[in-house]
Amino acid sequence: MVEYKNSSLPYHWFIDKEKLTYVYRQKFEVFDHAKFDDWAEKGVAPAIKLSLKLYEDILNLGYKVILLTGRSESHRAVTVDNLINACFRDWHQLILR
Repeated sequence: MVEYKNSSLPYHWFIDKEKLTYVYRQKFEVFDHAKFDDWAEKGVAPAIKLSLKLYEDILNLGYKVILLTGRSESHRAVTVDNLINACFRDWHQLILR
């Protein structure tokens, strides 16, 4: 079992490399869609190092990665550019809301 943990962020990934399962725990807050959309349109989201490591580990195990995001379909182009700039380059599918 590998634990990807960052105490400055409200979540942890637990990966069982045999079963490839994970647990995602997040603190819930009121979400401001307009503010998020404005921020997403800037295309400046940095990669979270542990998320990128998890992504790379899953790719190295030979699995295809499907990315799921809360960003809207109208932000697809900027999201793809942002992912590529943040070193997420080899996903199988990107699903937006």
